[in-house]
Amino acid sequence: MKHISLIFTTCIASVFLSGCVTSGGNQQNTYSRTTVTSTTSSIEAQTPSKVEQGGIVPIEVNIKDPKGVRSIELTIPTNSEGHKKALIATFETPIKEQSLSTRLRFSASNNAKVMITTINGEGKKSEKAIFVGEIQQPVDYSHEASLYSTFPGDARIFKDNTIGQAKIALTNRGTPQVRGILKHPMRPSINSTTSLLIEEVEFHFDGQRAITMEWNDALSNDPYIGVGVQTLPKAAKIVWRDTKGSEFSASSP
Repeated sequence: MKHISLIFTTCIASVFLSGCVTSGGNQQNTYSRTTVTSTTSSIEAQTPSKVEQGGIVPIEVNIKDPKGVRSIELTIPTNSEGHKKALIATFETPIKEQSLSTRLRFSASNNAKVMITTINGEGKKSEKAIFVGEIQQPVDYSHEASLYSTFPGDARIFKDNTIGQAKIALTNRGTPQVRGILKHPMRPSINSTTSLLIEEVEFHFDGQRAITMEWNDALSNDPYIGVGVQTLPKAAKIVWRDTKGSEFSASSP
């Protein structure tokens, strides 16, 4: 296992390009990259080594597998019971190098970790744990207010707090990616209240469904998602569906 410290000296405001861990202004943030190699696949994850807000922690996962990546699952075993699941992404066409980026909620301040589980094109499973740095303000799933955090740059994306505002971007900065973000509380059931979560997500490229996802409440509010593609599609669409039955979408062009 190899650990590499990375320094990002510039905070890019737009979540579609990059992001900061701490709130406000341009700041220097230290990230930790962990690479784990097994006989079947290589899993590399980049997470902050210092975290202020446990409710909106960015992670980027890069998988290399000669048999292609069929699915990626993220869980947080150190979260409180019932709030450990983040997402499962299933790819219609496995590719040898796949990336996924999102933002997570953590309820533990020390020794917090993300479990990354992948299945390749032959059905072989790889599972690795990635530890996250100290979290100064972890979320408390019994108190709704602690679940909501603001990520730098989101204010430039959303005009107000109306649920359902959706954006999509096709980027080609090093690795081609399709990225999306949605204004949504991702509220779990608290004190017998009904949950309001995005539970299904679909990516459509050039009119064909390419990726399906199952989401849960270990994902942050105003959820962001980015996935790697071999080549950028001419047209892309993301569809989000929540537990209330509402459907939201964003398309490009």
